[in-house]
Amino acid sequence: MTTSHSAEAPAEEPLQEHFDATISRDQRIEPRDWMPEGYRKTLIRQIAQHAHSEIIGMQPEGEWITRAPSLRRKAILFAKVQDEAGHGLYLYSAAETLGADRADLTDRLIEGRQKYSSIFNYPTMSFADVGVIGWFVDGAAICNQVPLCRSSYGPYARAMVRVCKEESFHQRQGYELLMTMMRGTEAQREMVQDAVNRWWWPSLMMFGPPDENSPNSAQSMAWKIKRHSNDELRQRFVDMTVPQAEKLGVTLPDAELRWNAERGHHDFGTPDWSELMRLQVGRRITYDVRANWKLIIENFMECYHCATIHPELTEVLPEFADGYAAQYYVGHGAEFGEDVQGFTVDGSEGLDRIPGVAEEQDRRYYAITVKPQVFINLVPDHVIFHRMYPMAVDRTIVECDWLYLPHVVESGKDVSRSVELFDRVNRQDFEACERTQPGMGSRMYAKGGVLVPSEHHIGAFHDWVNERLGAPLS
Repeated sequence: MTTSHSAEAPAEEPLQEHFDATISRDQRIEPRDWMPEGYRKTLIRQIAQHAHSEIIGMQPEGEWITRAPSLRRKAILFAKVQDEAGHGLYLYSAAETLGADRADLTDRLIEGRQKYSSIFNYPTMSFADVGVIGWFVDGAAICNQVPLCRSSYGPYARAMVRVCKEESFHQRQGYELLMTMMRGTEAQREMVQDAVNRWWWPSLMMFGPPDENSPNSAQSMAWKIKRHSNDELRQRFVDMTVPQAEKLGVTLPDAELRWNAERGHHDFGTPDWSELMRLQVGRRITYDVRANWKLIIENFMECYHCATIHPELTEVLPEFADGYAAQYYVGHGAEFGEDVQGFTVDGSEGLDRIPGVAEEQDRRYYAITVKPQVFINLVPDHVIFHRMYPMAVDRTIVECDWLYLPHVVESGKDVSRSVELFDRVNRQDFEACERTQPGMGSRMYAKGGVLVPSEHHIGAFHDWVNERLGAPLS
């Protein structure tokens, strides 16, 4: 008789029941506890974004350390930037307890595969911005983060206790700086009001989209990762900030802002959500191409080579097999093949269509060259954005971003099939350019080679370059 000694994995159903009961009792989930994969991935996404935001958030104010007007102000900024670095480290450590790799998270940040709070992309135009960041941005962070001290995941909740204490200091130093400036000259008061005008609406958007448009909030609240909805937290921030603004002597730039006695809260205007809905980087790949940047431009603008070196692309865009590039016809978009569902390496279905893409533009590919060295490729569900950096006469660094709707990036949807299609096209094109580069040194190529009438757009590019170099036109 043969006896099997293989150990079977425990059934998932009782583990799920135990997890649900733990959440319902308002108890903590710890790293060694069983958890659903969706819970783990949601936490990694949220904690990584939070950690990235702390690290990137060092930069806007860090730029002012050497320009701060006194040693006291420099010391305050030093301490604050140091705190933000520490917050990032706490949070990366919390993510590691979920099985995430810190180096991988850093790579994802650098490559644009994970996001951080977009508010840190706004420029700090004056020293008053340092104070308003402390008051608004750190104030909004406190509203967001204090409830996270009761998050259902233990390591995240415990990290937030220390973070919130230090963020409270950051808000106070920002407000104190603004109080000092408001007691100063008229120019300083105007500087504060200008900073308030620029940072108010972006600060309201820090809480995320309205609840009805927030794809992750409901599940995160069900799991008690977060305790309040985006709109609840935004309302709490407005109610907290209005009396502070009155005390400070500044006007919040919202004509609809007023107290509503019936609700017991302030009414306020609607932010321009189109800013928040701008496309986000889902993937970034950098290529080191041993060819002149102008040769890469010419390659992009013609399609004689498409049928022979781009088999995947011509399957998706059959008309490219005929040798005509989309840029040859102004306003023309190359139509997808009859059986092609999306702009992917295998022609399978793509992702959510970008709002504003008209029906007649759907299932089409558009390409634009922005002189001198930018390519933009537009398809219904994403945008491919190339930037070229000439390093030498025979070397160019090409940075390529794949841009998607924010919820596509935030939800971690698989973008690999759409990325792979144009990554292959890029590598095929760049190999062709590298093979062509040696011939550019020939005297026969001194005037740029021979162009036929269908290449009028390439001839226009040659004339544009020659004009800026002061060379004779072709």
